[in-house]
Amino acid sequence: MPPVSIIRTGPMLACVLFAGCCPFGSEIRSRPTFVNPQVSPAASRALVAECDRQGAQLRSERERAFVATTRAECALPAPFADYAMVNAQGQTLPPAEAAERRASHVQRVCAGAPRTDKELAALCPDCRARADDQVAQCRAEKGIVRSSRPVRMCSMIRF
Repeated sequence: MPPVSIIRTGPMLACVLFAGCCPFGSEIRSRPTFVNPQVSPAASRALVAECDRQGAQLRSERERAFVATTRAECALPAPFADYAMVNAQGQTLPPAEAAERRASHVQRVCAGAPRTDKELAALCPDCRARADDQVAQCRAEKGIVRSSRPVRMCSMIRF
């Protein structure tokens, strides 16, 4: 067996030693968690996971529908022509401004190189918000509340 060089193993040994400690000290921070105080911790985690799964499924379904609708609209000769363009208050825009916004939307969504489904799904205006609302509603129905627990974390270097 060849002798192990201290020059090669020294830095690796230092990394292993420092990986297990906090060179700048440690501190206790609170970490947000979701729990149901009426059930066991394992059952509580299962309820939280179920709500998160439902939210992810809803988001995925909404994103797939959005991508399918967008691809179908982009394939038309006049994409999004039958859509009513509205402002932040939900009021219909005047025809000139609506045409300008529609052209901008078509340019952003349909023009250029074909987008992947993931890129198009990221443009979905309310997919994430609706899924987050579903998760919040599910958690409320199952009695899950936000809590925090103390966790020891390494401190950051301070200058």
